Amino acid sequence: MKGFLVAAALGGITFLSLNVFPYFPKWWSFCFGLIICLIGWKFVRFAIVLAISTISITIAYHSIELFLCYIVVALFFLIVTIWFSDFPEMFLLVAGTSFLATSVSLKTHIPLEFLIVILAPLLLKNKGPVIAGVACFWCCILGIITQQEIMGYVVVGAPVYKFYSLKEVPLLFYNFSWFQAKANIFFVDDFYKIITNLGKFLLSQPLIIFQAIIWGMISYYIELFIREKKWWLDLIGVVSGAGLVILLDLIVIMIYPGKINFDLSTFLYVGVPIILVILTLWKLMNWMAGREVPSTEYAGEEVVFSDNVIPESAAGGKNISVDKLSLEESLKMQNVLSEHIQKKFIHEVTAMDIDIVESTALKQNELHENIIFSFTEFWKFADIIIQNNHGRLLSRAGDEAMYLFEDVNKSVSGAQQLLDGLDKFNKTTNLLKLPFNVRLGLNTGKIVEDQQKGGNVVFSKITDIAGHLQKMALPGEILISGHTYDKLQNKKEFKSGKYSQRDKIEVYTLKEKSVEIDIKK
Repeated sequence: MKGFLVAAALGGITFLSLNVFPYFPKWWSFCFGLIICLIGWKFVRFAIVLAISTISITIAYHSIELFLCYIVVALFFLIVTIWFSDFPEMFLLVAGTSFLATSVSLKTHIPLEFLIVILAPLLLKNKGPVIAGVACFWCCILGIITQQEIMGYVVVGAPVYKFYSLKEVPLLFYNFSWFQAKANIFFVDDFYKIITNLGKFLLSQPLIIFQAIIWGMISYYIELFIREKKWWLDLIGVVSGAGLVILLDLIVIMIYPGKINFDLSTFLYVGVPIILVILTLWKLMNWMAGREVPSTEYAGEEVVFSDNVIPESAAGGKNISVDKLSLEESLKMQNVLSEHIQKKFIHEVTAMDIDIVESTALKQNELHENIIFSFTEFWKFADIIIQNNHGRLLSRAGDEAMYLFEDVNKSVSGAQQLLDGLDKFNKTTNLLKLPFNVRLGLNTGKIVEDQQKGGNVVFSKITDIAGHLQKMALPGEILISGHTYDKLQNKKEFKSGKYSQRDKIEVYTLKEKSVEIDIKK
């Protein structure tokens, strides 16, 4: 919903802006505004930059000096704000102020531009007062440039300088040869002249800065209430903020009597309902975004914390604000999270640790290319056997590797196949003088694993014990823990004969003798 409103507002502001300094045909401006709206639905930052760039063309046609000022201000605004997540809202609030102000010409008699004072703290977290002040100041700047004494209910002052003159709309709007002609006679001095004149006017009209400060103060006042995230405080803040807006309007009327037709009854009948609708929409968007939750029934599958919020995927279709939870609700959520972790991240596996025996001796007095080839081919040979038994690689470092199996019987079968295939590998593939031999240790238990991280992030002592058993094993021997033995279907192949003092567990080995690898190839 929020994305739709932002895109629609951006398209509308673009259309209106293109008609302030007319250059493009109205049908083109309408189509372009619609295109901006559609692009803004998914790529709002790109849409804003595209809109700013197109509007700059219309300004350049009427005043190349004003065009340069516009570009400098736009670039400064983009550089400062585009990195913020709420950049689109900032842009719309600042750019939309002047258009709300000119709505007075429609005889609304409602200071719609003052809605920015209320919208800024609602839409922008902690930045509302600053943006409200900037919006007021920008509205006054546009009033100065367009020679307006009053922008809606915002006081600008008596116009003194003329910054541009409107030209006739060209027949071929897509012919930009005029830009080159204007650029040829362009001087930076004209840019400085505009900046100087604006500065002089602002110094002669301190009321502009004063109004910007007042806008920021009222926004800050409203923000103090909505920080508490309680609906009744939100209502008090917005309504009392609207009261301060009325007070500011009355001050403006006193300064410019007869020039502003402010009707208090119309404001109460129309303006207040508009403000309440805005507040309701804001509360609705917050609820949909997960800042507030009307229910305490929780059931979820996936939990992700961000800004103290548990999203709807973890809370039965409702986003949950942690700050809103009572003790009872927190305990319920704790149980949900515990069940979620047990279900998604904790599961039973069998870990197999494989170590190549005397790998240093294998490499002595051997050609470098033969070492690389033989070790690479050995791990390919091992990986194929593991994969055929539905195992997967967890980690590998030089002469040692750790594999995980969901099926304990497949893990033991894979270990036996690996030993059985060593003789053939040494005779047909190994290029080294000495044969490959291995030690294997297997252990079964529960691990904590985040498969969203690629399945290689494991927290458990299960893999540590498998490594300890591998070091206990003789060359060509498979050692399994008592946990693995208890899960086996065919226990007859193994016998108890060792005990791990380090891990305090019973250790089992194959009844047959460990595999003897013939050192003569």
